[in-house]
Amino acid sequence: MTALKIFSLDRGPSVVTSGGRGKLLRTAADLTRLEILVRETLQNSWDARLPGKAPTYGARIHRASTEARESLRDRIFTGLSAPLGNLASVLDDDELRLLEIFDRGTSGLDGPVRSGQAPDPGEANNFNSFVFDIGTTKEGENTGGTFGFGKTATFEVSHVYSVVYWSVCRLANGDLEHRLIACMQGDPFEHGSKRFTGAHWWGDPGSEEIIPLCGAEAKALGERIFERRFHEGETGTSILVVAPEVRIEPEDEEEETAERIEACSTAHERLLINQIASALAIHGWPKITQTPSGGESPMSFDLAYDGSPVDVVNLVQERFGGHALSLNEVRKRELSIKQTADTNINPLVRTKFEEITLRPRIKGNSKRSDYFGSRTDATSGHLHLRMSLAPPDLGAEGSLPFPANTIAFMRSHAELVVYYDRLEGIDLGPISISGVFKPTPECDHHFAQAEPSTHDSWTPSTADSEVSSYVVEKSLEQVKRKLRRWINEVKPAAQPSALSVRDVATSLRNFLPSRDADPEAINGVRRTGSHRRGGQKERIRPQLEYVVSTTTDAGRGYSITFWVKGNGSKRVGVDLNIHAKTSEGRIPLDNDGCAVTWSGAVATDENIFYAEYEDGARGEIRIELWQVTAIEVHTSLREVDLED
Repeated sequence: MTALKIFSLDRGPSVVTSGGRGKLLRTAADLTRLEILVRETLQNSWDARLPGKAPTYGARIHRASTEARESLRDRIFTGLSAPLGNLASVLDDDELRLLEIFDRGTSGLDGPVRSGQAPDPGEANNFNSFVFDIGTTKEGENTGGTFGFGKTATFEVSHVYSVVYWSVCRLANGDLEHRLIACMQGDPFEHGSKRFTGAHWWGDPGSEEIIPLCGAEAKALGERIFERRFHEGETGTSILVVAPEVRIEPEDEEEETAERIEACSTAHERLLINQIASALAIHGWPKITQTPSGGESPMSFDLAYDGSPVDVVNLVQERFGGHALSLNEVRKRELSIKQTADTNINPLVRTKFEEITLRPRIKGNSKRSDYFGSRTDATSGHLHLRMSLAPPDLGAEGSLPFPANTIAFMRSHAELVVYYDRLEGIDLGPISISGVFKPTPECDHHFAQAEPSTHDSWTPSTADSEVSSYVVEKSLEQVKRKLRRWINEVKPAAQPSALSVRDVATSLRNFLPSRDADPEAINGVRRTGSHRRGGQKERIRPQLEYVVSTTTDAGRGYSITFWVKGNGSKRVGVDLNIHAKTSEGRIPLDNDGCAVTWSGAVATDENIFYAEYEDGARGEIRIELWQVTAIEVHTSLREVDLED
């Protein structure tokens, strides 16, 4: 099997060292390296999507097999000199971990493979841009990134700053081609009488310049080191991060700082995949929010660990359901779809839709189209706000805290969440305010110009033109002003009932146990007594031992799993009473307000709020609500006489 050849970049005039590139990344104080990696690779996957297809973005973390380690050491990262001894040492470690980030349903790294070759007119240049260029500007106003610093983050997540790229792309003649190349962006060093930047590539041994290994040999080598292979006809890109680092948070944040260490255990693997899932939920929830027109998600996520899928969708529904609903209201306006009626039938949910309009004084050579493009109005963006009860904090491993009182600011075309603005100094108890602001598609380029290299803020003064600076500054001022006005409108309605609603939320948390909760610790507060037939002696009451509970469908549903613990009777009847909790009190829910599905029951009837279970059976109650509402659920149990 072919072994790759090393190409090390030596120092020259105006050449930026690899260490310098890393320092540029470290200016991102509010995002971890892993978050930047997830954000930027996710956006790269979206930008590279094939026409008419929803791309897939995925990740795997695993311990390297013996075959993978040997291939990395003997076939890929060859010719390691003394300055690269750290990489050589890692490749000899049988505890080596590998992180895979991949996409499918994308164009792959197509275009010319030689760094100095310009693409033909209309030809893509993705391979050169991704593999060789760092800190360059993406072309096209519909792209989410403008600098490509996510490529630097890929190296910074590796303990040895080393990655392998494996891509399948379609050539001009329609054939599919496998391409594989390895890269390292380490510290500058001297070797003999020469100085080197710290940048290295491992490519085709038959070439005198840096190009990838291509064709069947690239496919064979990729399949030896990657867990997620390419299926027949698939195109896309896979990135292998060698010896990924995991961030360990301190127990005492005031006394200690977080540390980054090489992942070298199963505990580190679980932590790393959970951190990736969290980053995807925080930054990528718009990508898996179903569109109002076709009902499909723009993308799909494929995370797995130890052979089992990692559920990001449920994490998004639990924590960003309100933001997702606001996003779709903005999408409807952009698509000229009628907005959902802004009514207050449910006093727990209040919404507000605002258009952000500007009145610039157009002077000199400026034109109206410079500000608003082809729009006939003066709208620069849309803002949708929601006030509702926050869902219960389920506290599962890998779950996120609910992002209470936050507004998501995102780009229009790419729907990249740029940052969250937390509303400080607002305490509405369990009531939370959420919302989304998006520029109009015609004004999106103004906001792109106001982003730093890490795409995590909008700074009007840094925009390339005075027009863009004006649009961004005045739009954000209007958002703040309209938000403040709306909060003042809804706050009086929320505050008088804050205490009662807080009690409601506490009651809900008492009913819904944390995942993997100890049944013995919660039985006392989460069950009610059974009914006894007249004349019967005191007996042990049937009980429900709650095992796990989750919220589903963006807060519109709940799922409760339980064990039936009887007293020797063959069957136990379970009565269910559900009340919606509003600022005006408890409202009983019947068939018109919700749907109830029982699993594991031996008998049900037309009354959806009753079911019968065998003693010792495992059951599940699924409650689907017609509106996002906090609920209070009570169960009562009784023995069932089968002779009746």
